[in-house]
Amino acid sequence: MKELLCGNFIWCLTVVCRRQCFETCGLFDTNMTAAEDWDMWVRIASRYALYHLPEVLARYRFSPDPDGVRDRRHYLADLQVVKKNIHLLPPRDQAEVYFVWGRKAKMRRDFQTARRFLFKALILQPKNYQALNLLLRCYISRQVFNTLKAAKKIRA
Repeated sequence: MKELLCGNFIWCLTVVCRRQCFETCGLFDTNMTAAEDWDMWVRIASRYALYHLPEVLARYRFSPDPDGVRDRRHYLADLQVVKKNIHLLPPRDQAEVYFVWGRKAKMRRDFQTARRFLFKALILQPKNYQALNLLLRCYISRQVFNTLKAAKKIRA
């Protein structure tokens, strides 16, 4: 379940599911603008076991998104899925998911979200020094960080 909240790897084209799963967990959340399938898989995974077949069952073609609008919309929907479902995990797994999404947000230069998620990861797992390192990098520029790092090497 933790791995599923770190990123959607289930494609609708390839899923076989009993009706009881949908009756118990519900269908797509129509209030979401994207990632409604992922949200549903997370809810199903919280109650039922998932199995993986290691063979190719379908092929999917991605079309270009030159202006990045679709990518941004999906990113925001992904964050919504994480925020909505993270309470389903125990605190240690929550910390790992917050760290993964904090790192993803930082890579996208979404520093506000990165800081919020990395801070939550540190609250839940105070000795996560990777989260602390990334959190500090969200507050200071790369140039300042490298200067401090070089100064530390000179003193040692």
